[in-house]
Amino acid sequence: MTNDEKQAAALVACDNHGKDYGVTANARVRAFFESGEAWNYNRKCLPPGTELPMMEPGSFRLCLTLPSWLAHTLDYLDDAVVGPNGDWQAAGQYIPVFHCDQGKFIVMRNDDGSVGWFEEETWSNDGDGYRQGVYMLADSLDELLAKLVDLEDVDWDTEENDEVWEDPR
Repeated sequence: MTNDEKQAAALVACDNHGKDYGVTANARVRAFFESGEAWNYNRKCLPPGTELPMMEPGSFRLCLTLPSWLAHTLDYLDDAVVGPNGDWQAAGQYIPVFHCDQGKFIVMRNDDGSVGWFEEETWSNDGDGYRQGVYMLADSLDELLAKLVDLEDVDWDTEENDEVWEDPR
């Protein structure tokens, strides 16, 4: 799939996220994909020494992902957790932007644009850095993007998942 095709799928997914969860996807996420800016950050990395819950500190490669929880229920996630009627009632408030490892995502909050780390096993956590199941990393997407670096070798590598882009649920 070309980046242009992925870009079109991302915009459809943003619209569908809003319809499925009864919210408006954050305008910054939409602009991130619509402008093509997103492709400048594909496969960039959280720098060495980054500390994330349930992971050893290190560097983490991030791959752009389709901004859709439902598309990810076809590979990594359980719709009984992240679906519109799932256990994680805050799912609609967040939209995936990057994935890192299987079932781990960098997500953006729709209302205030803050960005965090989501893994399905911690959807019910709150406090100690968590907000509604998301471990918060930055006040905005732009703040997170400024931290990303280019690395050839990383502690936690991620393979791109082109298949997820084919079904912008």
